[in-house]
Amino acid sequence: MAQLLLAEVLQNSNAHRYLKGQGMRRDKTYYEILALMTLRQSWTGYTPNFIKSEKPDWINLVDSIGIEVCRAIPPRAGRTENFFSMYHGKAKEEIPEKALERFEGWTYFQDGKLRAIADGKGLADTSSYYQNLIMQFYEKLNKFDNYQRFSKNCFYFFLHFPFKDEDIQKAVIKLKSIKHRNTAYISNIFIDTNEYLYILDDLMSVDQRIFLEHNHLSRNIKYSLELAERMSSKKTLWDFEVELERFTSLKQISHKL
Repeated sequence: MAQLLLAEVLQNSNAHRYLKGQGMRRDKTYYEILALMTLRQSWTGYTPNFIKSEKPDWINLVDSIGIEVCRAIPPRAGRTENFFSMYHGKAKEEIPEKALERFEGWTYFQDGKLRAIADGKGLADTSSYYQNLIMQFYEKLNKFDNYQRFSKNCFYFFLHFPFKDEDIQKAVIKLKSIKHRNTAYISNIFIDTNEYLYILDDLMSVDQRIFLEHNHLSRNIKYSLELAERMSSKKTLWDFEVELERFTSLKQISHKL
């Protein structure tokens, strides 16, 4: 299973921990779960009442909170996605040499088969990630009329890149400008760089910068990938805390056996 290689991916500081799941449905669900796992651990505003939904991805009817999860990756990162979707589970001998050479040092094989790939080869361009974050936020706000509204409307962005503080400040200035031109009320924006979680308040100022500890991040990724697999047949209307508790209880039982 791909999750057995997550520790290896995380230990490679040059790989930006971009991991594809098996198919878009699982991939999308994986990131949505990972976002909530991170917030559960790091955000003081988190409360245990989130239900899986769409537009936004998580809704909390008790505390009136909605969270939309986005991946702000540049379009050219699609080359990595295409490679992995085409050759995932294939033996090294089944993959053309030229294709392998392109991602040399970034592929992870288990039992002789491709199980994971890190996004680092030629994709670590700060400006493209920065621009994609701005573009994603702009597009989401333009479609916000189609979203269910809450007292607190939040966006969670995965950047897959270790930004510097000055890069985040540049992004904040742009995000603030875009928000001021839109009437939608956004209470928080979360920017996840795999190293830090930046929390922006309703004025689009950085309220907190939280270091994502390696051990916690590794555990969150592993649990998110496994829980996404478990919930792959149920797209919406499942309670995050209930399913997480059920999942962790099953893991504890399996460890005792």
